[in-house]
Amino acid sequence: MSELLRATGLVSGYGRIEALHGVDLSVGAGQAVTVIGPNGAGKSTLLRTLAGLSRAWRGTIEFDGADVTRWSAEQRARSGLVLVPEGRHVFAGLTVEENLRLGGYAAGRAAAGPDAVYDLFPALVARRRQPAGTLSGGEQQMVAIGRGLMSRPKLLLLDEPSLGLAPQPVRLVTDALVELAGRGTTLVLVEQSASVAFRVAQRGDLMERGELVASGPVGQLSDDPRVVRAYLGGPVG
Repeated sequence: MSELLRATGLVSGYGRIEALHGVDLSVGAGQAVTVIGPNGAGKSTLLRTLAGLSRAWRGTIEFDGADVTRWSAEQRARSGLVLVPEGRHVFAGLTVEENLRLGGYAAGRAAAGPDAVYDLFPALVARRRQPAGTLSGGEQQMVAIGRGLMSRPKLLLLDEPSLGLAPQPVRLVTDALVELAGRGTTLVLVEQSASVAFRVAQRGDLMERGELVASGPVGQLSDDPRVVRAYLGGPVG
């Protein structure tokens, strides 16, 4: 498996507060990787730094054979490194389909057709002409993921896609991510819900206090006592 993304010694934060303390992360092409951990562990900061929305104070980020450490977020998105941010952030006044088409336009890459998104999220078909701001939280999350997919990303970064959703939308979103991973879409999934993360990913990393403290295949990580105690309440079934 060829390496698509490598972060080495990554240090970043907000203001004077250092949130990442020398993080090393690698992702192979076609691999689904998850980063789990509690609130405040630095997970979102990691994704924002990889995507270029937060500046790397130290360390390097290599993507698809290029050093992108000093690239802007726009340059990274255009190269295929695409973030689906926490909180969905749909364009409320635009229709579902307009939101989707903006994903391809904003990334400046040859956009996929919306039919592929509708195949992944059938619930959006009946909503395609509806303003995105009138959708449920789960449907808005589907739009946000679909918008990211419209740019044909080489690597999709997903920040807490299950956050704040009811159980049924969580299942629908998780099922879609499992399908994407099964197709060989390269993913980095940040999640507080280890049960969701371990359904989607092949490999996982546990982040605590700005550091990756355990890594391995999800079957191995799910047996780590720290993960079982804090996130699962028992082994993954």
